Amino acid sequence: MSDRTLGVYHSILFTVLLRVASFSRLCREEQMPYCKSTYYASALSTTSAPWQLLIPVVVALLVPTFIKSYYEGTKSYQNMAVMWIGIVLRFGLMLSAAYWALDAADDADWYPYLSTIIKTNKQALAQGVLILAFGIGYALYNWSKPLLNIEMNNQGQPNEQIIVHGYANVHGSRYTLLITIWYLAVALLQKPMGAGSIGVLVWQLFSLFEIIDTNNLRQSSIGPIVLGLLGSFHYFKTGHQATLSSIQWESAFIPLKSIHYPWTPLFVLLNTFGAQILCAVAVPALVLWKVNPKQKRLLSMIARAVATHILFYAVVNLATTMWAGHLRRHLMLYRIFSPRWMLGATVLVVVDVVAIFVGLWGARMSILSVAEVFGFA
Repeated sequence: MSDRTLGVYHSILFTVLLRVASFSRLCREEQMPYCKSTYYASALSTTSAPWQLLIPVVVALLVPTFIKSYYEGTKSYQNMAVMWIGIVLRFGLMLSAAYWALDAADDADWYPYLSTIIKTNKQALAQGVLILAFGIGYALYNWSKPLLNIEMNNQGQPNEQIIVHGYANVHGSRYTLLITIWYLAVALLQKPMGAGSIGVLVWQLFSLFEIIDTNNLRQSSIGPIVLGLLGSFHYFKTGHQATLSSIQWESAFIPLKSIHYPWTPLFVLLNTFGAQILCAVAVPALVLWKVNPKQKRLLSMIARAVATHILFYAVVNLATTMWAGHLRRHLMLYRIFSPRWMLGATVLVVVDVVAIFVGLWGARMSILSVAEVFGFA
């Protein structure tokens, strides 16, 4: 009964969060006048409204707390999770919010006499966030032990007991730290409204893990496909469209003053496909969340989930290719169908790389770390 109640709660929460994310909109000309853009200050602007600067602050205060609650549900909020989620992640998100406040001050020229200082400091903040995410975050992830805490009861008594807190979710709690590492980097490279959408996405990911677990669907194709739909949904909620004109090229200069290869294209990719990247990283967690620590063939189950997730994007790309070819003489070919085909092909490549080299590698590291502690290796 408790599992059913938990499943219903997270299903309702997941749906409500979808509605919350839908308030972020960037409309195309064909949708006028039935669509009103909310992503920027106005339909004719490419800058954020002043009130939107509060969104990254709210996200920095709330999202780590929500993530913490999922860890506390399985008594896994301890050791490295306390430092990373409670301190480093929250601090990094606050630095990201500070960056966008300085960026707004720079764009609007609020303090002309401090222009040079603002430009220098905001780029230093952005570089600091990326160092926290990929430098400190990956170092902690690679070298950390499983999130366990051993408690001795009735010590010295004949009925002495050893209680291992966090045992029930030892695989999932450790792996999902990798999602938060990438979340910190992606959130920085999104505009304020996009940062709110990405924050909602991360909350939805943890809610989805609970839904999959309570319904025992970790070996089903439902989870990977839902992640594909979720990534595509939040792609549009972060201010992007299937058009070249919607690419936020200025994201390349968030941490840099000029173009530097290969970093500049990578920053644009993280900005454009941030939602799909986070969903691809989250695929192994569908299998690992609350799984029995003694479960065998975990890597093969994860590989199957990753293959299903990639197949979803492959089918979408196949459909867009077929329709672009079929409508090759259509007047809107270069405005609608060709950009949609290019988007499908690019997303497929990005998801392939991330799911295999980030997701599978991260899952392998996590499983080996747990096996080393419990002697399963």
